[in-house]
Amino acid sequence: MSRLPYFTVLALFIVVGFLSGCQEGSISGGYVDPALVVPTEKIPSEYVYVAVAAAHIEGRITRVVGRVKRALNNCCRNATGHVDIVVVADDGAVLDAVSVLFRPRNISKTGKKSAKFKADLPYAVPEGTVLRLRYHDSLDAADKEAYADALFQCEQNTAVPEEHTAVLLP
Repeated sequence: MSRLPYFTVLALFIVVGFLSGCQEGSISGGYVDPALVVPTEKIPSEYVYVAVAAAHIEGRITRVVGRVKRALNNCCRNATGHVDIVVVADDGAVLDAVSVLFRPRNISKTGKKSAKFKADLPYAVPEGTVLRLRYHDSLDAADKEAYADALFQCEQNTAVPEEHTAVLLP
């Protein structure tokens, strides 16, 4: 019996496995309708930054997922802050400002040097909205288990545009 059929079957499994992993629209690997994707703006920070971010509407919530990464020049500083998220309307008005913790709580100095975050805003953002995200080197709520997988309010949200001082919606 020839080895050709075995090679063909093996090649088919490899191709199918590769193609099944190629889905667009979400960093979590699932397909998201492009019409439900919400634009994000990652605001740079010096030692730790939001490296990847994606947002989309799922029913009545807006799901925001991403990764926070340690910068190459950050060999010694702790990375134990949180991610600030601001919802900005198409006219520039700030609609909401929240924060979320990432896991693991301290980003490793070796290996991946990154951590994941996920935030479920309890509403579908209006069309034309942009989500601004920024790493905030603050320990607000870091010791509170109640905030482990939930949103919280950071008094000094660093993702709020400089020209805005107040948030319109609670």
